[in-house]
Amino acid sequence: MIKTRNLRVGYRYAPLFIACGLLGGCKTLESIHSAFRTPAPTAVPAHSGQAAPAPALVQPANPPAANRYAPGSLHFILEDTGWGDYHGWRIQILSAKFNKGFKPLLSAVMQAGEHMQADLWPDHYHVSVTLGDKPVYDGFVQIKAGQPTVVFVRISMLRNKVDVLEQEEAAQEAGSSVPTRKIGIRQTFNPLPVMLIPGITGRYEGPRENNAPADKGRLTLYKGDERIAVVEEAVVQEDGKLAGEPVFDDGRQIEGYDIASGEVPPDTTTRYKDGREFHGAYEGMGPKEGVMNYPDGRRWTGSFKDDAPQGSGSLGLADGTNIEGVPGMDTSAFDGSYDCVLPQGRKTSCHYFEGERIASAVEYKKKVGWRSSSLADAVKQAEELAAVAAEQAVPQASPAVPAPPAAQPALAAASASASSAPPDGCSALNGQFATSSNLSRIRFDGNGRGHFWQATTGGSTRYFFEVNFAYRGERDSLQFTYDEAVYKDAGGRVIRRQSMPGGSSACSFNGRVLNIGGTEYLKQ
Repeated sequence: MIKTRNLRVGYRYAPLFIACGLLGGCKTLESIHSAFRTPAPTAVPAHSGQAAPAPALVQPANPPAANRYAPGSLHFILEDTGWGDYHGWRIQILSAKFNKGFKPLLSAVMQAGEHMQADLWPDHYHVSVTLGDKPVYDGFVQIKAGQPTVVFVRISMLRNKVDVLEQEEAAQEAGSSVPTRKIGIRQTFNPLPVMLIPGITGRYEGPRENNAPADKGRLTLYKGDERIAVVEEAVVQEDGKLAGEPVFDDGRQIEGYDIASGEVPPDTTTRYKDGREFHGAYEGMGPKEGVMNYPDGRRWTGSFKDDAPQGSGSLGLADGTNIEGVPGMDTSAFDGSYDCVLPQGRKTSCHYFEGERIASAVEYKKKVGWRSSSLADAVKQAEELAAVAAEQAVPQASPAVPAPPAAQPALAAASASASSAPPDGCSALNGQFATSSNLSRIRFDGNGRGHFWQATTGGSTRYFFEVNFAYRGERDSLQFTYDEAVYKDAGGRVIRRQSMPGGSSACSFNGRVLNIGGTEYLKQ
């Protein structure tokens, strides 16, 4: 161990020693340098290109007591003698022998007089010290709980040595200077992954033993990749399970819940930051089935997924009405008559037509009748179109060949040709077409795919029929293969799906007007 007072004496008498050496009557510089130091384990000279082996260490008889789970620290200290290899030093901590999650560390280039500290969990670490590109030391260094270990580089003009100091010597040397760089435990180790309950994982930052959490530390909870909560002081119990109350990122509070119990127990109450309150059964840490009260006075009784109503259940309105068998809390999706109980306790039916509350059963039946009539008209038109296509698909006898036309002047013939249909007719259709009322539209993409759209009305309500199709065009015919047809209301809700037979339709196109099966469409 280098004693500070001995160094100071060495610096004070250095000129005398050098002069004495020049006169030949004193010790060599190397002997003078070592005269003020306690002998240290030998190291391979820096110029040799070989790393020194880890030195043997003498342990004190009574090491200071320490928390067995506390992190230790590795100090890399470069002696400042004023001579020798001043620049170009680096330390590399390559691996931990037992603990997983260690992040290898390489220091920046350091110089004499600098001091770096890295906090580490107790273990044996593979350490390498280099000067420039030459190894000076390579070996395993032990880090003990709550104690410093010092990798001390003795710099001299003739050769450099590396000593590994522990316990009292290490504490004295580490305390003699302030680290110029400190690396915390979170920088040297990744959190330990912890399996908690299905769908919920944890990442533990704290002491570890046999690659499992030990003592107490910080636990972050995740659902998939989304962080959901933190347990600032998660305590490891005797059975190895972690215990502690999570603080949720979204502000919810689960009454009396401790992560040691796994899934949230049934009949536990969760209060949300926005004023909601749930009581019932849980899946993981979220509601599964029960009652959710909302701050606006509404209440949902039924199933849940991701904290929201799912499937069929019972909706309690703010006025006290309770509606049974509804598909969620969004009344705009209600369509039909539902059993309900009025605030006075009277059982009746609550009528909704496409999201609108209808006061009387008579008015509700009228609206349903209009819609049924409109749908029937749309279905009839679609079926008629399909029937025409199927009928025209039946092979027919070839028509009689007309007699050759009478000879006409060349000018008249040219005029007639210009006003007739394009030579390709319906064989190369491309673009959008619509009827004069714009209630029917058909689109061809030029590559064999198309879309048909038609609007109908029922009272004041509109309905839509849509179908995609594949087509193949000839000069005077079109062959269709239909996908599934869909009927929707004005809100986009699918009311009915129907398959349609394909077939062939007569077709003509003069460049402006497209006629399919007798229906004319104008090019848009």
